[in-house]
Amino acid sequence: MTEESTENKRRILEEAQNTADAETFSEHNFGPEQIVEMNQGLPEKSIVLYLPPDYDKKLLPVKARALRDWFETDDKTRMHARFCLPLTMASGIGYYILSPATFTVEWDGDHTHDAQVEILDASSHAQIDNHSSYGSFTVQARFIARTKNIGDFVYIKGVSNQYRKPFNVLEAMIESWWTPSEFGIVCLVNQPGKFTIKKGEPLAQMFVINMEQAQYGLATADGYPPFWDEWTERRKPEVYNGRNMDYLRGVLPDQTPVCPHLKNWGEAPQMPSTISVGKSVTQLWTAGEVARRAGNRDEAVKNYNAALQLAEEKNEVTENLLFLLMNVAREFQLISDHALAIRLLQKCVELSERYQPNLEFNADLYNDIAYSQRSTRDFDGAVKSLNESLRRKRANNAPPLSLARTLIDLGTLHDFCLRREQAAPLLTEARAIYAAHLPDNDPQHLYLKNVYACLLTHIGKFDDAEKLYDEVIRERTKLLGEDSIDVGFTYNDLGFHHKSTGNFEAAEKAFRKCIEIREKQLGHDHLEVAMAYEDLSWMFRESNNFAQARKELEKALEIRKKLLVPGDPQVHLTYLAIADVCNEMGDKESAAQFRKRAEQK
Repeated sequence: MTEESTENKRRILEEAQNTADAETFSEHNFGPEQIVEMNQGLPEKSIVLYLPPDYDKKLLPVKARALRDWFETDDKTRMHARFCLPLTMASGIGYYILSPATFTVEWDGDHTHDAQVEILDASSHAQIDNHSSYGSFTVQARFIARTKNIGDFVYIKGVSNQYRKPFNVLEAMIESWWTPSEFGIVCLVNQPGKFTIKKGEPLAQMFVINMEQAQYGLATADGYPPFWDEWTERRKPEVYNGRNMDYLRGVLPDQTPVCPHLKNWGEAPQMPSTISVGKSVTQLWTAGEVARRAGNRDEAVKNYNAALQLAEEKNEVTENLLFLLMNVAREFQLISDHALAIRLLQKCVELSERYQPNLEFNADLYNDIAYSQRSTRDFDGAVKSLNESLRRKRANNAPPLSLARTLIDLGTLHDFCLRREQAAPLLTEARAIYAAHLPDNDPQHLYLKNVYACLLTHIGKFDDAEKLYDEVIRERTKLLGEDSIDVGFTYNDLGFHHKSTGNFEAAEKAFRKCIEIREKQLGHDHLEVAMAYEDLSWMFRESNNFAQARKELEKALEIRKKLLVPGDPQVHLTYLAIADVCNEMGDKESAAQFRKRAEQK
């Protein structure tokens, strides 16, 4: 801390006190009539940004994204976070204010010391310093945000649902219907160390909140709201299987669609023209949503395709429309309709490359395609898709953790396909990225250690693998609890490890521990539980206990038949697996019956 910075802080405090002591209003106020007259030329329902002459317009605020890179860290998070509608709606509201420079911040953790700011690459309008508080830095927005209507505040906050940022953005509400002032984004550093913020990186989020909404009162009512009993009934363990999507789909417990129901801010009425699609396109898309929620898949796809075709004809393929398409594909992934999900995602890739080539989520579309390809056992296709995602992320300097996720996905796939020499360097690179960009206690390290333990098993380093599995189970149990889903996944992989070494007793114990955890957390009728039973069956097959292998496969089949459509590849392959086991037992008649059922649609 320098004498100059201390003097500056003293002077600022004195000025603030003098201002507070001054008279609040002059004799003649600048009242509502004058404000309405002043703002009459401003557009309705917009944040108007007044820009100084030196403002670099390439760094204007951009529409906020509903998704976060950490949503895609692992399969567990990937299939939950991005489908949590309250989470994604909060993430996607308003606009990002982008960093005007690449700069570093370093702080020693002493709350009487300044944070040190070093600017490495500044835009023309960048102004960044540490004047606001000890252990802080301030980035000037350099634009003046105005709204037309009295009472419409511009709310400034940190980017919603970020993952373990080393600083917190102080939140502020600006009386934007009259103020001619710029504002600064004040950030408090929350841990000692040094970090870098890149030019163009989202730094804060802004949106409008009305004074009347902010002054809502608080009321109470005894009992429960309408539909509570029915809603709760569908969440009971014997009914709920971890795939209840009623809130996301916007349906009541009897599956009646609720209207209005928003899944992103692009669906909100009266959105700015910069992110909305033509009315007829919207009508067709809405018809598709209604049909899909009612379970009419073919009618839904027909309307989606018609909306996309019309959008192309009218040159109205917007970022918002592509985002809707991506989310619809992901919903079909949720119900394991992977063939349709792949077609929709590939269409999204095609349209984004033609009309919106610079979208941030373009590369991640290939990760989504790969997920469905792997689920349908198109492993070569999945490798090709992940390689394309990796190429794009490297070319576009994607965020390191996003790059690491693709490296891990591709590395584990190569490992699964017995290409261990290709898996190892990918996982090693991912470990280096995690080491450089994540705190030592971040649980993502444990996920990667689990992946690495699998690789060690597959290349025959059994002692090293078992030590790593034990470490992961111990640390995950300490961090998440002994019955967490992540602990269950590690027990499942440990079961495969013991199977590979021929220790079938230890393998069965690990597999059954995984099943116990999954049933406790997800309920019996869940696809992850079915997969665990199938994994256990493979252990019994290798130990020549074919009768028990059949029992475990039949448990998996029972669950999959309840949850999946007839003819689903998972149901088909389970029938064939049981047929193979029956054949190994010498029961040719049963084998033939199961093969026949496998071909039935």
